[in-house]
Amino acid sequence: MQREIREPVGQPGGVAASGMERRRLLLAGTAALALVGCGGGGGVGTGGATPVPGGSGGPSDPGEGGDPSQFTAQERIAATERVAEQLELLTGGAVATPQDWATLRDWLLTQPEYTDAGVGDELVWARFRDGRHFVYSANWHELPPDAVKQGLDAAMSLREEKAAVAGTGEVPGSYVATILSFTGPEFEQEGTASLARMGKALEERGWVVAEGRALTVERLMSLGEPGFLFMTSHSGLFGPGEDKEFSVMTDTVVTVGNELALIAELATGRLIYHRDRTLWQRLGRGSSPRYAITTAFVRRYFKFASNSLVIMLSCNSGAPEAAKFQQAMAAQGASTLIGWSGNSNGYAFQMVDTLIDRLTGFNGYQPPAPRARAFDMDDVWSYLSAKGLLVTPPAEPGGKASHVMRFGDGFNLSNPVITELQVKADDRLVIHGSFGSEPGTVTIGGTAVAVSQWRSDAVELVLPTAPNDPPGSLGDVVVKVRGRTSNPRTLASWRGLVSYRLDFVDDDGVLSQEIKIRLHLRADAYARRTAVDGGLLANTWNVLPASDTTITYEGSGTRDRGDGDVEIWRGIGVYQLANGPFSAQEPKMALYVRVDALQQRFELTAITPVVAPALVRTRPDLPPTLPTGLMFMPPFEMQFMNENGTLNDHEPLVYGNYVPFGTNGSVAAGQHVAVLDELRRTVKWEAMTALPALTDQIGR
Repeated sequence: MQREIREPVGQPGGVAASGMERRRLLLAGTAALALVGCGGGGGVGTGGATPVPGGSGGPSDPGEGGDPSQFTAQERIAATERVAEQLELLTGGAVATPQDWATLRDWLLTQPEYTDAGVGDELVWARFRDGRHFVYSANWHELPPDAVKQGLDAAMSLREEKAAVAGTGEVPGSYVATILSFTGPEFEQEGTASLARMGKALEERGWVVAEGRALTVERLMSLGEPGFLFMTSHSGLFGPGEDKEFSVMTDTVVTVGNELALIAELATGRLIYHRDRTLWQRLGRGSSPRYAITTAFVRRYFKFASNSLVIMLSCNSGAPEAAKFQQAMAAQGASTLIGWSGNSNGYAFQMVDTLIDRLTGFNGYQPPAPRARAFDMDDVWSYLSAKGLLVTPPAEPGGKASHVMRFGDGFNLSNPVITELQVKADDRLVIHGSFGSEPGTVTIGGTAVAVSQWRSDAVELVLPTAPNDPPGSLGDVVVKVRGRTSNPRTLASWRGLVSYRLDFVDDDGVLSQEIKIRLHLRADAYARRTAVDGGLLANTWNVLPASDTTITYEGSGTRDRGDGDVEIWRGIGVYQLANGPFSAQEPKMALYVRVDALQQRFELTAITPVVAPALVRTRPDLPPTLPTGLMFMPPFEMQFMNENGTLNDHEPLVYGNYVPFGTNGSVAAGQHVAVLDELRRTVKWEAMTALPALTDQIGR
């Protein structure tokens, strides 16, 4: 028959009974009393009953071997209650000293229920006569007032610089994220808001966050194969000698029904008993022990997806002595495990908040201005180290700091990461970032666009291009891999007329030649960061106009020198848009554009030919028509000129003009006029609207 795991349904209250009275009640054998417990961490567990797969049992309460009725559930509860009471007698309600723990261990060895006992890091452990273990801990300390600021200041003074761990750059194989927390005020003080932010951040990037956060045995038996697991609870090391075991406390209370339902887990050591010292305990309101999972439980029930991340915010989860537990997690597929080398506390949620927020680019926890994009694990880990967040300060005076440890390098991406966009010739878009080796999909403005080339650090495609801006030609660019979505990056579009005019001016008249570019430009107009919360940088890729850009040229004007010497220019022609090097004798023109998001301006470099087949000039002493070679815009008095400039990406452009844009990306009409002797050059542009408008919601 199936048995049920029952969770506590009430919280301690009323006038505390004496220890003897409580023991008499517990030993009275009433199942009703055994089924009502108080939070082992001072909080309330989940109510109701839940079936345990594979449970079995009968009227007795067997242990591991020996007499199956050696201890009843009530007797175990009473025995562990006496341990808690004895510590209060030793300390008078004060913080336990190492001597107090040693004295408590010695006392345990005199008790008839136990055959062995030892001291750990602010805990004591004992072994029942039937081989089952019990841990009593006081290693998670509640935070003082103003803890967040004090903790951050303390962490900054303890910062520890470490080299980043190389990652594989793959998105986890499962989009399921599980977030579990022990129920108790010591976890809720800082943890409730932190876990809520964590869930929202993951969901925004496509993770499916499993419902419910109660850290119960049943839940841990049926995790599935998540790609992300967060657990926070009481935990500790136990066992004789140097070969320690490690356990994590659950919300499931010790009851008659649960002892029967979990008989196999208890008999094999997959579960042990755990109490934690709380304020309730100090006030005499003891609580029932809880079950705690061990290494054997992990081997039996846990399984993780490829490239998964596991965060265990609990005491000693990253300690060397917990190596067997850590190795078991890795053997079950945990690609990267984060744990704490010593005692953890509420300060550690600052590290977790920052980690998840910067991995996802959620901008829900102390975001920089402007907003940040997502980053990979190596980048975020380096940032955490620099900020001192890989060291958790103690919550109590004189306590020891705990270092955040990272085991395994299989996790490096919570989601795809877009760093910047590059628009190349022939309407090709290159999305730069970290995407993993498994091809995914791309949407632009919500429309799927076929990918032509996929690399782990760059995705290339051809943009739909037409005068009506078809779907998929502009808007927010999002990459999706294994169900997870990247931070968005906007591909904006501008359309308008840009003209280059050269006038030859003297007293005899004006001869003019003009190039008119009906420009269609698509570009990433946002600044970028190369480090988490780092300084803003301008994009340094060249941007080439879209293929529906058109270029015409025209000659006009008359110069009358007298005595019949009249020169006339006329003719209209078309230039092709050059997407690379071209001969000066070809009827082509190139326009190279840079987007400087910091200065909010475009840099335009026009490369014009020296031929204009349709442009003719007429003079009395010349043939009636003669092609002219004057279609060349000399680069004098430009707004910028770089002696060492080139037309290469990431190097300063050789020369050109600025076209400023506003905070929303739109361009106001304007011009720049330069004069050199009889030459007057005018660069003029129409007003252009950015589609979509630039906003402060895109992460840099």
